[in-house]
Amino acid sequence: MSIIMVLSAMFLAIGGLILRTENLVPVLLTFSTIGTIIIILVVAHFVNLGKAWAIHLGLILGIVSILFNLSQPSHINAILHPHMNYEFMVLVASEILGFFLLPAAYIIFYLVEFRKILGKN
Repeated sequence: MSIIMVLSAMFLAIGGLILRTENLVPVLLTFSTIGTIIIILVVAHFVNLGKAWAIHLGLILGIVSILFNLSQPSHINAILHPHMNYEFMVLVASEILGFFLLPAAYIIFYLVEFRKILGKN
């Protein structure tokens, strides 16, 4: 499960780098992206160690990621109205993977594994 989180952080880093180098977001948003990446990587480390609190926190982070980003008009607009230049296509792909698909994969994996654990007891 931690690999899902690391991949999500990687795609957030790619998107953040593109947004910053193209000067499309303020510096404060870049710092918040870096902070988010650090939190995800720290939690992924503890998930990898099998810490229950981190595994549950990963679920919460996945749900928050999806819900928060669905509420952001700029994220929805980017997905619904993609431009055709290379940077923007990479940006949208990293957004979809980092904010939606990988967190959803973590949630699904969590639910499958949690169900297995409950079935054993």
